[in-house]
Amino acid sequence: MIRYWQLLVLASGLILSRSISGQGPMEPNTPPDGFEALFNNSDLTGWRGSIGGPPQRAGMSAQELAVAQRQADDHMRAHWRVTSGVLHFDGQGSSIVTDRPFGDFELRLDWKIAPGGDSGIYLRGSPQVQIWDNPIGSGGLYNNQTNPSEPMLVADRPPGEWNTFRIVMIGERVSVWLNDIMVVADTPLENYWERDKPIYARGPIELQAHGNPLWFRNIFVREITNAEQERDLLRDTRLDWWREAKFGLFIHWGLYAIPAGRWNGKEIGGTGEWLMHNARIPVADYERLAGQFNPVNFDADQWVKIAKSAGMKYIVITSKHHDGFGLFDSAMGEYDIIDATPFGRDIMKELSDACRREGIKICWYHSILDWHHPDAKGERFDDYVPYLKGQVRDLLTNYGDIGVMWFDGEWIKEWNADLGRKLYAMCRQLQPDVIVNNRVGKGRQGMSNSRTSAGDFSTPEQEIPATGIPGYDWETCMTMNDTWGFKIDDQNWKSPEQLIRMLIDIVSKGGNFLLNVGPTALGEIPPPSVERLKAIGDWMRVNGESIYGAGPSVFGDLQWGRCTTKPGTLYLHVFDWPSDGKLHLPGLKNKVTNAHILGWANNTAVNRSHSGDDWIVHLPNDAPDPIATVIVLQIDGEPMVQASSGSVQENENAGQR
Repeated sequence: MIRYWQLLVLASGLILSRSISGQGPMEPNTPPDGFEALFNNSDLTGWRGSIGGPPQRAGMSAQELAVAQRQADDHMRAHWRVTSGVLHFDGQGSSIVTDRPFGDFELRLDWKIAPGGDSGIYLRGSPQVQIWDNPIGSGGLYNNQTNPSEPMLVADRPPGEWNTFRIVMIGERVSVWLNDIMVVADTPLENYWERDKPIYARGPIELQAHGNPLWFRNIFVREITNAEQERDLLRDTRLDWWREAKFGLFIHWGLYAIPAGRWNGKEIGGTGEWLMHNARIPVADYERLAGQFNPVNFDADQWVKIAKSAGMKYIVITSKHHDGFGLFDSAMGEYDIIDATPFGRDIMKELSDACRREGIKICWYHSILDWHHPDAKGERFDDYVPYLKGQVRDLLTNYGDIGVMWFDGEWIKEWNADLGRKLYAMCRQLQPDVIVNNRVGKGRQGMSNSRTSAGDFSTPEQEIPATGIPGYDWETCMTMNDTWGFKIDDQNWKSPEQLIRMLIDIVSKGGNFLLNVGPTALGEIPPPSVERLKAIGDWMRVNGESIYGAGPSVFGDLQWGRCTTKPGTLYLHVFDWPSDGKLHLPGLKNKVTNAHILGWANNTAVNRSHSGDDWIVHLPNDAPDPIATVIVLQIDGEPMVQASSGSVQENENAGQR
């Protein structure tokens, strides 16, 4: 007697068998505009059997090559066939290639494998964009040694189901979308056959046979003729708003802000975000602080207006710090602002709503480390990971669009690169446009912040890299005094002048500035922080155009200040006003068409002259702004500077991807 569940198994097996076999209605095989079909839906026209690698073929005589090609084509016809509009490989033969080579191109196709299967697409003779039944995920550049080869996200559909690939190859660089999700971003593909040589300029597209059945349909190609224009169209735009913004507010706030008296004979109230750890407070005792957390003076609109008035474009706030207490309504337990405090209001909801009213991006800081959760350390860490992911899911599903997920605490030994990749993938799947910092992964070396393949930008802390981080996006996070969370006796405040010049210095090196405040237990941003933010805002209202969207300097060390750039424009930030009124701009090769002081006397022009290899800007006797006066130079073309060695350096937007 066949039971109901057995019928279901039989039926699902039949469905899977029909799906994998490729049987079904004829596929349309209609190319999108600008594409041509590489597969005619009925036979193997346009394809040939594969003969080894390029070096092997290059070593054959014309006669040897012709014989080998006939044999390869016979082999192809024995193991590749077309059924109902689907190109099928039986798993027994060799690869096939297009009968003509391609240079720069975009390839689109549907691809299917059986359980346990794998395959690849060779691009101009070099392997390969991978598809396989593996938890790592498909789409990665298999056999890449120097550059990251694993996909950024797992975007596969299960074996037996169709996966849609979009592969764009321009020069040696490859971008891959799998099921409409980018999994490889503009990554160099290496020459597998001849490692000491660049990838071949032209070559066939190969469908790899790898000992298991395969199915292909809707194979379309478009040759690319304007590489630069194409790169602009394909550029990942997620970070555009962040690169434009340049300046954000960091907020460290939690139970550690409470003036809690003494512990073990020591004054511990308001000693910063590491209070629980540094004072060695047991979990049960620290939990009781939640019953005292009642920030009755918290006003989300006021906080956001303070940030906006300072010229900040985004806010990153601690949804949960290392102490494990959540400032949001989490479904993963009751140790949060709603369930554990007399305040009982969702801080994150109020702040995210206020940010949207003011046009500010709301972003979350979230700690991977958790001193409160019993499973967040040691052998039970695997039981903690679903809790961590559940909290991240809450944050990315209950509060609308989030600009950045800013992780921290990844240094613990239990966290690893694989967990980081999976958490990154989860964030991008929940919100495809969210930006994720590098601390989601395991790539940092102390505070040197080498970029990790799992993150979008680097995060130097309490420091400004001397030369920026060329080639990568980065953001310096920094305190106004010495602590992140509120510390009642920390009065070592940086001056407004220091903070403004730090902002300029960071932007001149290609980075963003995330400046921190630590609110009090009552929900107030401390007055010294407010005063400094106001001073920065006053400067930004006059000089903001030299910061927002500005690129890095093209000069080496400038003794008198810093430089930021935009197309056709240099912004000279003068810290040390020249006593003789002559500002020397060393080695600038461009013609200067206009010069004026930003915001001064209705942008009245100032004189400039050329002396040897230097342009000289003639300034008034006194600096309009003693902190940083901005001189605007309009120039012809992209900025070019004569280096001391005699070579000309062009602005390559170091630090921007």
